Amino acid sequence: KNSFKWKAAGGPQMVQCVACRSPITDRYTKAGCDTFHIQCFVCRCCKQPITGSYSNDGTGFICTRCHEASAPRCNVCHKPVVSCCTTVEGKDYHPECFTCGQCKEAISGNYFRDDGGKFMCKACHVKQAPVCVGCQLPILGDGITTGERQYHRACFKCSACARLLTGAFHTEKEKILCEHCYEVAHPPKKCCVCTCPIRGAGVEVEGQCFHEGCLRCCSCKGRLEGKFMKSQDGKGFLCGDCQPRCALCSKPLAGCESLTVDKQRIHASCFRCMDCAKRIGQRYFQAGSGKHRCLDCHMRRLKEDADMESSMAANQEAQRKADNSRRHRLFWRPEIVPGPGRALRSLGVRNMQILRSPSVCVLYNEAHGSVCCAASPQHDRAAAVNIWYLICSLKVLHDHRREPVFSLDPKNPHSIAGETQVKRFEPPWLAGSVVGEVLFQADYALKELCLGERALPLLPDVLSNPTTEATESGERAARQWFVIRRATVTMTNDGVLVPHVEMGVEARRLVLCAEGYKDAEHTDANDPFVQQARTITAHFKDVASQLQAVGELEALAKSMVVARYLLSKGCQCDGSMLNKCVLPMVPEKHEYSLEIPTLARRRRSSSVEQDPISGQVMLNHESQAIHGGVDLHVPALQVAVPPSKPVRLLEPTAPRELLPLFVPLRRAARAA
Repeated sequence: KNSFKWKAAGGPQMVQCVACRSPITDRYTKAGCDTFHIQCFVCRCCKQPITGSYSNDGTGFICTRCHEASAPRCNVCHKPVVSCCTTVEGKDYHPECFTCGQCKEAISGNYFRDDGGKFMCKACHVKQAPVCVGCQLPILGDGITTGERQYHRACFKCSACARLLTGAFHTEKEKILCEHCYEVAHPPKKCCVCTCPIRGAGVEVEGQCFHEGCLRCCSCKGRLEGKFMKSQDGKGFLCGDCQPRCALCSKPLAGCESLTVDKQRIHASCFRCMDCAKRIGQRYFQAGSGKHRCLDCHMRRLKEDADMESSMAANQEAQRKADNSRRHRLFWRPEIVPGPGRALRSLGVRNMQILRSPSVCVLYNEAHGSVCCAASPQHDRAAAVNIWYLICSLKVLHDHRREPVFSLDPKNPHSIAGETQVKRFEPPWLAGSVVGEVLFQADYALKELCLGERALPLLPDVLSNPTTEATESGERAARQWFVIRRATVTMTNDGVLVPHVEMGVEARRLVLCAEGYKDAEHTDANDPFVQQARTITAHFKDVASQLQAVGELEALAKSMVVARYLLSKGCQCDGSMLNKCVLPMVPEKHEYSLEIPTLARRRRSSSVEQDPISGQVMLNHESQAIHGGVDLHVPALQVAVPPSKPVRLLEPTAPRELLPLFVPLRRAARAA
């Protein structure tokens, strides 16, 4: 660029304007060697007077703005290049913008590109160049690569004789050998027939090497070509014409794997299973004259035969179960559940509205310590209490100081899957009563549920679980029983007792000992029986709604909770009144049997396994058995916090009558 300054015209000689060729009589500007009127010194592009810096591209003067607009753009910073310009591969750069992608320094002179396509200076290119294994110098030009090692062409030499390698070579660990040195280090194999070294093509058979012309048939002495096989004596080989043939396909055995089956030589590929048509390996099983099965098909056939036998046995068992169910009454009979009328009449209740009510509720007056009964409201069935169950609960608690217990145990304590199971009641007089039948039927329904005799979609199938461990006798034994997990009683403002019970099922794994079966010291939380018990507990309401006996057990538990509550409040049972109440019995009370057929005996599954040591195929039978019972022990009884708003279940005019199961407060005080 050139600059200019203003001068006043003067002197004897007139200066002429280069642009208009007119004499300059006023102020002028000078650009290089040329003089211009101020108004004539204009930009070649925009025709505007130039008042600042300018450039001359050889065709005229250009102002700074037009010069920058027409100048090329830098490929990095995208600013105009108005002075020195570096052009690389058709793209323009400021000299300071054309930098190395590695060290970021400006590149002057030769340049290179890295693997990512970025420009690289010569110094960085040398640093990143591969290093020759021979001279440890960078390879800047062409090199030779063998495996992961690179060489200059002049450094690619034999490791033994140091001759430059220009032809074939061999690699051995970290060495490179020429053909001659490799043959010295590794002498060629010798032919087993002529004992001469084998150079070039050869034939290796079972570890023996031959020249192609030396490998001949030991029978006809002809040259062996194509498939051949070893002779019977193992001393030579036989060609296709001289060798034996497969007993099945009649084709030569040469070149193919063969074996002897039933004293006949056959191709291994021809020895196939009669069922799946797959090749048979080392293990095979006779399935008739000239017929064989593979191991998998043999095990499957054994399993199918066992399953067919089990299916026939299952049909017979189903018929036997139906007969046992009718003979031993192994089903719930809702008609045996007694209504409250007879119990209330025996206690002296006279109000007809209460006597005719299908259910009653129990009222407690804390101030007087009295216990009354009333007809249960139809809109709230939670307060309903079965009077017979309440009488039985009080009688058991009064006479034995504990809750009733039931268990269904094997008659033979050392055989949980024996022929017979025995009903055990505590106290024993519950046998034959309706309450005892409720305990038994609920427990039996639980066993049917756990053993798959009853199906509920929400419960897992324990018996089909392959991870369930079995005892030495092939049994899988466990104990499951009903328990009261949580119990509360809410007393409304009008004195009605509303029992709430949370029932569930617990399970333990059983082990066999000298005295019989007992609980295992530890039962895994992931044990299938425990998972099943946990699932039943989580869906107990659904189970109770589908199994009537379980629902009736829940009603019995509520009566037990009410009895415990009244006794905890200081109410004293009237033993004479309890003895007057004769508990309802089942219709067959005189023929009531304490022994029933074992449910678990005929729950069997079969599996076919192969012994990993001897390889023998074994058919295993496995049985599952469960025993348990009902324990109505009431845990720490809780009294629900009364609601903030008054709650009354009975109408003010609803009749109430004293329930004479307890000693009146005055008489109890005198006895004390």
